[in-house]
Amino acid sequence: MPLDWCEGVTRLAMVPPLTSIAPQRWRLFQTDAVRILHQHGSELHRAGWDALDLFGLHARAPDRRMDAAGLAWLLRGRSVGAVTAETVAIVTATGQELRCWRMGAQARQETVPAWALHNMAEATIQHHLSTSTSEDRT
Repeated sequence: MPLDWCEGVTRLAMVPPLTSIAPQRWRLFQTDAVRILHQHGSELHRAGWDALDLFGLHARAPDRRMDAAGLAWLLRGRSVGAVTAETVAIVTATGQELRCWRMGAQARQETVPAWALHNMAEATIQHHLSTSTSEDRT
């Protein structure tokens, strides 16, 4: 299993929710990310899944762009079933199977690993603060 997954999920587990995401939804996502890593990470890696497919979220609309959401976001506490190179079965409480497909090319261009979102948000805030402070001085 890739070291960047382990390090990223460890960081993700400590990151507070983004302002656009409800705290309980963020905690469920964190729990699902840890569960995927520990219970299915090796199998998913062997099948060719990568960090974006598993832990990715849209860089600007992480709570609204499901086409750019990785498996961890889509699980919502449900179980992982069969894993193939192209799909993962998400098993509901009633036993129904939903299919999670690997992320498409367009979505991949707009997606980042979830553990990078907090740093991006902080950088944006700092940029806006420094810009508004500079404007206040003029």
